[in-house]
Amino acid sequence: MKNIIKTIQIEVDEDCRYNVCGDWIYYANERDQRYLYKMRTDGTEKTLISKVDVSDINVVGDWIYFWNFDKNLNVVSYRIRIDGTDLHTLSSLTESTLNTNIDTEISKVINTRGNTSGNISRGGEAAIQGDWIYYRYKKLYKIRTDGSCNIKLNDEISNYINVIGDWIYYGNGENIYKIRTDGTEKTQIGSDSAGFFTVIDNWIYYCNWSDNHYLYKMSTDGTERILLNSEPSYSINISGEWIYFLEDRFKLCKIRIDGTGKEQLIDTDCVGLMLEGNWIYFYNMNYGFSKMKIKQSLPKFLYQLLKKIKFIKL
Repeated sequence: MKNIIKTIQIEVDEDCRYNVCGDWIYYANERDQRYLYKMRTDGTEKTLISKVDVSDINVVGDWIYFWNFDKNLNVVSYRIRIDGTDLHTLSSLTESTLNTNIDTEISKVINTRGNTSGNISRGGEAAIQGDWIYYRYKKLYKIRTDGSCNIKLNDEISNYINVIGDWIYYGNGENIYKIRTDGTEKTQIGSDSAGFFTVIDNWIYYCNWSDNHYLYKMSTDGTERILLNSEPSYSINISGEWIYFLEDRFKLCKIRIDGTGKEQLIDTDCVGLMLEGNWIYFYNMNYGFSKMKIKQSLPKFLYQLLKKIKFIKL
């Protein structure tokens, strides 16, 4: 069956300053000074959120985290509610004193994946679990969703933040680490420089900048490290047993999480790839900003069985 691509009329360029969360697309409107807007995923209800230039939009709960440049070209980080209220610079948030009773709380909500596809595609600058938001502002912080208890957790660059249970996973540009949600027990998991990484089911899937940008997965305890695709791979997104990614930067492909069944879906320039629900969102030079339905595949064991008894033609 042919892939069905639907174009969404949205003013976003190839820089792809957007994020998809639930039924909403949050984006920088190229026709209105890159101000922060939102619209439904069907293209309706276009709404101005705030007259502020935005980059790397991360959506966590009722909050949007992003950054821009000031007049002196310094990076300024912000957060704002999704309804456009409570705009603050992250530097203005008061840092709380570490409180043992607060920090040893275990959230009643435990993530099954470390962060959303949209946030990872935008640098993984913020993640949410239960009543806590974990975010990067030069270093790693956490803050309650109500804005209280802003606590610093480490003293280094922390990219691609993933949170599952009482562990936070992140990269610092040189290695992969995990640290407890109370800021203790920092542990190096691997020595790869990793990008676009997502933690699911005790595995970290990532682009290995230390090895030609190839696609890898590593166990969360660091004991296993497996090459999945020996071609440069970017914008890694995971849905079920499939990894969707851009190969050689621009070709949209998918591969099973065990490294088998690689397939090219679109062979022309694609950027800004992310998954939400049953849709793949991307920007393409031919289609513009678009979405494509994720096709449901047979489970691997059933596929192999049917192929073996020749119900599926090779």
